[in-house]
Amino acid sequence: MYIKGELTTAHKHAFIKNYMNTSDEFKKLNTSITIVVTLLLLVITLLVKPTFEPILLGIYFTSALLVALLVSTVFGRVIIGKPEKEDNDTTEPFTLRLTEEGIFFEKELGKMFLEWTDIKRISSDGSTFFLYFASGPTIIIPKDVNVPETKLNDMLLTYVDESKIESAPKTETKRLKKRAITLSLIAVLLLLSVIQFMYIQPQNEIEVAVKEVNALFVDADVTSDWEINEEIPYKIKDSTDQRKIDRAYKAVNNIDETQITEDNYMLIFALTMSVLEAQEQLDEREGQ
Repeated sequence: MYIKGELTTAHKHAFIKNYMNTSDEFKKLNTSITIVVTLLLLVITLLVKPTFEPILLGIYFTSALLVALLVSTVFGRVIIGKPEKEDNDTTEPFTLRLTEEGIFFEKELGKMFLEWTDIKRISSDGSTFFLYFASGPTIIIPKDVNVPETKLNDMLLTYVDESKIESAPKTETKRLKKRAITLSLIAVLLLLSVIQFMYIQPQNEIEVAVKEVNALFVDADVTSDWEINEEIPYKIKDSTDQRKIDRAYKAVNNIDETQITEDNYMLIFALTMSVLEAQEQLDEREGQ
């Protein structure tokens, strides 16, 4: 069987899109990029705004993962690009001869012969077949060639195991599945953001400040309902240094004014005084 046709830039873009949607190799690369970007964003977020709250950690992780998925999506879009209208006018003639042994492929750049047994998988979209070979090359066959699509499909089924042929609906399902996962992550992120705004955020900055101040002193046990007791002396830990005091001072100053109420005003005042006390003890220890 002889097949003659022309390849356009649109066909080549369709091949790149198909490869990205169906290839296990690209999926592994994309997964690696997503993991690296997720961990990087998560580390940066925790450095900027540290927390030990499980729900906040979940929000941080989900946000980082969502951004990483968006980055990988943009990465894919950049690779695929968008063919210009004038590119579709650029054609490259080709000739295929299908035999019992394999496929003779010929175009302007040269010729090659590929055996049927070397086919790794066959994929397709609405207008093109993509024959992926284990040895590396891929043959693109538009469905509008001089041979009817049904006859070409029967020929492929004759020499290629049916398990290696992916139908167009299956390819489309993979693309829709990826989109559904991304939309689900967006929905989860919005839900967690609402939870954070309604239930967690009002107490978060105060709890962070309490933990940072507690970390400065030996046997300190400041809690949200803690009251000042001047009879209890607090001594800074041997590990307390200027960096930790500065971090505690920053945590106290980060408490939003809208969070200050009659019930916690004295607690916030005590936190401020505790940081000053820690600074004074550190200065004495270092002989300043």
